[in-house]
Amino acid sequence: MKPGHHLLVGDVPNHKLYEYYRAAKSSSGAWSADWGSTFDANGLGYQTGIWQGSARESGVSLAGGLIRYAEMKNGVIPPAFAMAYPYTRGDAYARGLGSGGVMGIASMNNTYASLGYIGWKYLPEGARFRLKASVDVAARCGTNRACKVLGTALQQYGAYVVDTGGWPVFYAEDLTGKQVSWNGLLATTDAHAWQAADFEVLALPALTLVP
Repeated sequence: MKPGHHLLVGDVPNHKLYEYYRAAKSSSGAWSADWGSTFDANGLGYQTGIWQGSARESGVSLAGGLIRYAEMKNGVIPPAFAMAYPYTRGDAYARGLGSGGVMGIASMNNTYASLGYIGWKYLPEGARFRLKASVDVAARCGTNRACKVLGTALQQYGAYVVDTGGWPVFYAEDLTGKQVSWNGLLATTDAHAWQAADFEVLALPALTLVP
């Protein structure tokens, strides 16, 4: 495994998730990581305290919001997606219950305030957004089944901003080494039918400012 990868190890009998950031295996077989945290597999999937970290910048579990093979195959994805965005707000994050009952799930965020990523034109980590109801998913996707499945889920449940990335991405289950694959079921271009103007941010709680 190359440095920079996330790694999630599940302890199924004990309902534990062990999650690592920049996990790497040396030539001698020894493992190391820049960060490690644990989650209850039956828990919320995000940290509840202020500035509690995880393998994601926001304090959210690596398992939360993944596009899963079984759900994609069945054509129904019930939870909100997890998403990385290039320009996440550096001076504040969304934590706690907002008006309308929408939860902000970040316990921390990036530290990019020094780069000028400040103010409302940047998405705060922990924020939830969704595809507008006015977007015609069927017309946009045409015969692309995966696009329709993703679009329907994004209209019904939306996505949470959980990390900063080089470009906007949704996270999917890694099928490396398994008996199944994403070939013919999900491709990296299946969400390209939508643009930024197609989405709306749901009501945020009062943002937590970074000290």
